[in-house]
Amino acid sequence: MRIPLRTSKCIFRIIPFLLFFIHISLSAQDPRYINTKDHSVLINALANEADNSITLSWLENDLELGYKIERRKLGASYFPISPLAELEGKIHEFVDNGVEPGQIYEYKITGLRNGSVSLTFERQDGTEFDSAVAFNFNSYGYILAGVKAVSDNQTGRLLLLVDETIAEPLQAEIERYKIQAANEGWDVVSREVPRTEKFDGNAVVQVKSVILDVYTEYQDLSHIFILGRVAVPYSGRINPDAHKNHIGAWPADVYYGIAYDNNWKDQTIYDTSASRQQNRNIPGDGKFDISMLSTAIVNFAVGRVDFYDMPEFEENEIELLRNYLDKNYQYRTGNTAYQTRGLVDDNFGAKKYLEGFGSSGWRNLASLCGKDNVVSLDWFTTLEEQSYLWAYGCGGGTYIKAGGIGFTENFANAPAVNAVFTMLFGSYFGDWDSQNNFLRASLASKPSILTCAWAGRPPWYFHHMAAGMNIGFSTVLSQTNSTEYLPNGYFLNGPNGNASVQQYGTKQVHAALMGDPTLRMFMGNKAPENFKVTSNENGTALLTWNSPDGVSDDHYFDVYQDYLPDNESFEKINIEPVRTNSFDIGYETDGDYKFKLVLMELKETNTGSFYMQGECSTVQATLLDVPEDERANSLISQPNPATDNSTITISMANPAELRVVVYDIAGLPVKTLFGGRKAAGSHSIAWSLTDDGGHKLPAGVYFIHYSIGSQSGSEKIVILR
Repeated sequence: MRIPLRTSKCIFRIIPFLLFFIHISLSAQDPRYINTKDHSVLINALANEADNSITLSWLENDLELGYKIERRKLGASYFPISPLAELEGKIHEFVDNGVEPGQIYEYKITGLRNGSVSLTFERQDGTEFDSAVAFNFNSYGYILAGVKAVSDNQTGRLLLLVDETIAEPLQAEIERYKIQAANEGWDVVSREVPRTEKFDGNAVVQVKSVILDVYTEYQDLSHIFILGRVAVPYSGRINPDAHKNHIGAWPADVYYGIAYDNNWKDQTIYDTSASRQQNRNIPGDGKFDISMLSTAIVNFAVGRVDFYDMPEFEENEIELLRNYLDKNYQYRTGNTAYQTRGLVDDNFGAKKYLEGFGSSGWRNLASLCGKDNVVSLDWFTTLEEQSYLWAYGCGGGTYIKAGGIGFTENFANAPAVNAVFTMLFGSYFGDWDSQNNFLRASLASKPSILTCAWAGRPPWYFHHMAAGMNIGFSTVLSQTNSTEYLPNGYFLNGPNGNASVQQYGTKQVHAALMGDPTLRMFMGNKAPENFKVTSNENGTALLTWNSPDGVSDDHYFDVYQDYLPDNESFEKINIEPVRTNSFDIGYETDGDYKFKLVLMELKETNTGSFYMQGECSTVQATLLDVPEDERANSLISQPNPATDNSTITISMANPAELRVVVYDIAGLPVKTLFGGRKAAGSHSIAWSLTDDGGHKLPAGVYFIHYSIGSQSGSEKIVILR
C-alpha cells in the first residue's frame, strides 16, 4: 500500500517549508514514532459506586506533553466546546467526580506529543525516499464509562436473510440460532432469498425489496444477518488501498443497511481500468454510482457470513457454514474459552503511512481489554497456542494474504486460531468478494473467530462494546464516521497550527462487517427459571420466577409482553426495574399472550460497571376472557408510527384519577401528557411529539404509560423523523 499520489505530492511540497521553519535533527529522531502504539491513548476506566465517580487512567508514555479530556453523554451529537479538563505534563490519571448513576458517558482523551521522525515519501516517478521531519501530533483514545449504567443497544429486531439453498441442509443449525437469539432478547424475523453466485444487479434490488417489506412490517428493525451466498451489491469508483489497478466498484453491503436513499443510481460512472472484472463499473450494469455516504443514514447494521468460492478449505461451503453456526452457538452460550486480552501484529507502522493503521488495534483493544492487556506478537504462531478475545493484524497484502501475518491457507490449515473478534488490513483483500479471500477466510477458521473487519481505511471504532453494546452498533458508527472519531492528527505547522488528520476511506461504501452483527463481548449469562403466569379472576396476571444460580446480588428483571396475533412484537411493560421475583401486570387483559423475562446483571468491565443483558425466559398463557363491555380501560395512539403529531385516545370505564406520561426506551420520563381527574368515557389528548421543554423528540421508540386509579398500562409508539 502507498500514500495516494495527491497526498504524497502535497507532503512533498510542504517539506521545503518545514526545512526552513523547523529545526530538524536526525539525531533527535525517536524510533517509537514509527510504532502506532505511541499514536494511540490506551485507556482504562474504573467506576466508584461509593461516591459516583469515574477514574480514567491511561498508559504512561514519556513522549507526551499533556492531555485534553472531553466528555459527553452517550447519544449526544457533539463533545462540548469546553473540555472537561486540560492536563499538562506527565499526568496519567483523572477522576471525574459526581457523575450521574445509570448514565453512560463517552470520554475522548487527546494526547499532545512531539519529536522528530523519518518518514517515507514517494516521488512522482514512483521511487521512494526517506526524510526526517519534526512536528507535533495528537493521539486519541475513546472509552465509554458508567456507574451502574445500562445500554439500550444490546439487542433489537433482527432480520436473518438466508440463502435458500442452505435452508434445508442447515435447518437444525439455523433454527437453533433463531431460538438462541430469541432467548437473548432478539426479536427474530427470517426470510429466504435466492442464491446469487455471480453479480446480478436485479437480484440485489430484489433482496433490498425483501428488506424493505420487513421494515414496513417491523419499524423497529435494527440488524440484518446475511447467511450464505446472497446477492452482493457493488458501488462506486473507489480504491481505498490506493492501487491504480483496483479502482472501481467495491462490494457494498451497506446498501442493504440504508432504508431509503435516492442517491443509489446506476447512470454516471464509467471505469473499466480495474484488473478484476467485478470492480469495473459502467452505466446500466447494476453496479451503483455512489462512493461516499455523504448524507445517508444507515438504518440497519449488516453483517455477512459467506463462504462461497473458498476452495482453499477442505470443507465445502455447507460444512463451513455449519462450523460457523456451531462456534457461534458455543460462544453465545458461554462455552468458548478465551482470555480477555488483545493482540496486535502491525507490519506497517507509521513511518510511511501517517494514518497509523495499527492504531485501530491499540486504541480499541485497550478500551475493550485493558491498557495493560494488549501485546504486540506474531498472529498465527501466537493464536495457535494462546487465546485472545480480540486480535488485530495488518501488512501489505493481496487478495489472499497480509504481509507479515499470513495467507488464506494458514486459516485453512492451522490447527487453531484462538481469537473471537478480529480486524485485518492490507491491500486488495478488503475487496472481500474474491476467491479464497483473506478477510472471509478468518471466519472459516477453527475454533472461534466470529467477526472480522478491514480496519485501516477507514479506521474502526469498537470501544462501545465494553459497555455491552453489540458489534452491529460499532459497524454503523464506523461506516458513518467522518470527523467525530479521529485516529491521530499531525501538526505540520507546530502545535498551534491546524491539524492534518491522515484518515482515508471514511464514509466510503466498502466498509463492511464479516460476521454476525448481533454478537457482544459479554454473553453466556443464565436465564431466569420456573417462569410462570397465573391468571387472576379479575382478568389480571401475576408473573413469578426464580433467579438462576450463580447470578450476582445486583441484578434486576425487565418484563415484555406480546399479544400473539401481533406476531411477536414484544413491548416492555415495566417502567421501573423489577428487583423481586414477581410482577403483577395490574391491568385487565384477555387472550393468548407470550411474556418474556430478561435478566439484567451488573458486570464490572474495563470501563466501569454496567448492567449486561442475560438470556431470557418466555412463557405463553391464555388469560381470562373478559367480556367486551366489562373491560376496564384502554389506550391507543394514532398515527403510530408518527412523524409530527399523535392523538392518544383513552377509554375509561369509571371516573378516576388519570395520569399519562411518555417514557423513552431507557425508562426515563420525557413528557407528561395529563394529570388529573377524568369522567368515564373516551378522551383524546393531542401531542406534538415534544418533550416537557417543548423540544421535538428524536426518532426512536417511546412508551406511553397511563395509570387510572390503581390500574396501569402502556403502549409503544414509534417516532419517525
